[in-house]
Amino acid sequence: MLKVDEVTAFLKAFDNPPPRGTDDFPSWARNIDGKAFLHGSLEGDVPVFVSLDHAYIDTVLVDRSKLVDNWRDELLNWNFGASEGWSLEAREGQNATELDLWLVFPRPYTGWRDLEPGETLVFQRFFPGLPPRKSYLELNQRLIQASSLHWRADRGAFSRLDAYGDFADLIHVRQLSSGHLCLIHAEILGKYMLATNQALVRVFDFHRCDDWKGFSNYRIHRTGESVLINESALSANIEELHESGLVVGSLLRGVQVVEELISSEQLATRLSRIQKAQNRQASFIAQELPTSCVGVWPPEDGPVLPFQKPPDPISPAYFKAEVLSKYKQHPDRYAISGSTIDCRGSWSLFSDDVNDEGQVYAYLKDLWTLPYEEQLYWKSFNEPPRAGITHRSFSQDFMAVAWTGYDPLVALRDALDHFPTVSVNGTNLAVWSDRGKRIHELLS
Repeated sequence: MLKVDEVTAFLKAFDNPPPRGTDDFPSWARNIDGKAFLHGSLEGDVPVFVSLDHAYIDTVLVDRSKLVDNWRDELLNWNFGASEGWSLEAREGQNATELDLWLVFPRPYTGWRDLEPGETLVFQRFFPGLPPRKSYLELNQRLIQASSLHWRADRGAFSRLDAYGDFADLIHVRQLSSGHLCLIHAEILGKYMLATNQALVRVFDFHRCDDWKGFSNYRIHRTGESVLINESALSANIEELHESGLVVGSLLRGVQVVEELISSEQLATRLSRIQKAQNRQASFIAQELPTSCVGVWPPEDGPVLPFQKPPDPISPAYFKAEVLSKYKQHPDRYAISGSTIDCRGSWSLFSDDVNDEGQVYAYLKDLWTLPYEEQLYWKSFNEPPRAGITHRSFSQDFMAVAWTGYDPLVALRDALDHFPTVSVNGTNLAVWSDRGKRIHELLS
């Protein structure tokens, strides 16, 4: 399973030959590692577009029903470069007042007719007003939107948030010294292929030579091979470059067709595993109301005995005040507002509050909606109650009556918001300011 950094390192080293006469030179010259790279790059971060001086990879998705007859042999005749995208073409109609106008597929001429209406994943756009390279990559919007991905220039990736509010970079776009590179995570691409009933067609053209200045003097020896490894059909033509009987390079050009990167059975298994993880409940010491009985649920060994039966889901569990430190230290990921903690784009914990002993508490029903690892974080601060819930919580959560009593935090925020100014020579000057520290968040 390759990662983006491994792919990038391989491509950067593509044109760095070992010295002639060394043990590594023959395999390098014959593109042995190039073929291994193609076979091994269908898991993890999958290279779908590479446009460098001596390495080219491009990928098109094709309806699986088109893979019939002699499609493999026909595909070896592929003949196209990077697509700039859709275009409009026009011609005069039968008379001067008419105009025929139509859309042209991103790849109108490919060398294989069934590839032409295929779905292009990466477009290489050119714009003279974009110095210095004047080219950039643009991704297939159906794939991007269906996968809930968004471009983050600071990460050089299309990303989304995971269950913990962290960025998950699932499509990487890299600018190397001699061109562009794009990789798509296998699961993202595999799901899209399943949903659209399409197969992956990846064409490649790798050129290897330790001395390009002498290229025209080398004798070309043509071979052909077709291999099937791990259900990944790779067909290629190989042209070896010979000098005085020594293979000094090779031209590896071919096509790789993969009908699925992930099967529906594998996907169902993964989704089932995720569902089970979402339903897991960590054990918490809680206080059942109104009896004030304290116990553990789900049952586990420890100093506190388990409840005899499942407690009411609205039973509060109590925690050391330090449990909130993680959320206050990372305001970019977590927002604390009143009695709610929100994790960026992921989960929310409602109805947490602080009792008279300074313990943070939350109800079991809310704790068990958190990701399991987050539940374990809270569990590490769990302790028996030293005081009960506040009058405010009892009024709002059990009596369904809005709380109108005194709240010291609300009173402090209000006082700071309306802190008086002082007049100096007729000018009102602020005595206190939060200096952009978002006092409402800090006092939540």
